[in-house]
Amino acid sequence: MAEALCARPSGATAFQLAEAVGLHHNAVRQHLEVLARAGLVTSAREQVPGRRGRPSIRYRLVAPGGLAEAGHGELVRLLLRIVRRAGASEQEMEDLGREEGRLLAGAGSGGEGLVEALARLGFAPEDVTAAADRGRGDMDLRLRRCPFADAVLAEGGHLVCALHRGLTLGFLDMAAADGYLSAFEPHDPLVAGCRVAARGVRGAE
Repeated sequence: MAEALCARPSGATAFQLAEAVGLHHNAVRQHLEVLARAGLVTSAREQVPGRRGRPSIRYRLVAPGGLAEAGHGELVRLLLRIVRRAGASEQEMEDLGREEGRLLAGAGSGGEGLVEALARLGFAPEDVTAAADRGRGDMDLRLRRCPFADAVLAEGGHLVCALHRGLTLGFLDMAAADGYLSAFEPHDPLVAGCRVAARGVRGAE
């Protein structure tokens, strides 16, 4: 399944993948769900102009080299200890994240750039934007995986979330000139499902 997606950089629907690999589309969806939970695949709803009914879901493979490795968690915990000892505040961590986010993001890439940036970090973002909101330039994401869950659960773990918020703000600064973060809702990292919502991002794509 991953190989079939790798051959389609722009992504594919479950029906397109089913035709490519010779499986029933329901079986393909099960494979895709496993890949999505592992942070290897992103998904986004897309409405085809002129077609009625529910929008299709397009799946894209995240570049394997861009995924957060398990060893990153150990590094983050170590850095978190250093940050705590230095007495850094949540605002300082957010500001640092914003600076780094601007360096990592693609200028003018819009909502798709935000999704790709979060996917590269291993957050497994899922686009759950309602059709009406999508037309207004809004984006609503659920992050299905926390690549730094152990660090978030450790003492001072709230600083990791502050850094993540800053990264997201930095991504938006570059992705869309009028884009801004309308919601950032951290959840239990073991369950995941953190919410990231933005406005003014669709027009830049």
